[in-house]
Amino acid sequence: SYLPASLCFIIFFIGLKMFLL
Repeated sequence: SYLPASLCFIIFFIGLKMFLL
């Protein structure tokens, strides 16, 4: 099934990673 919360967490993680890099 599709989980919006999971997708939001992934986007947040990628954004944070890009911000740190």
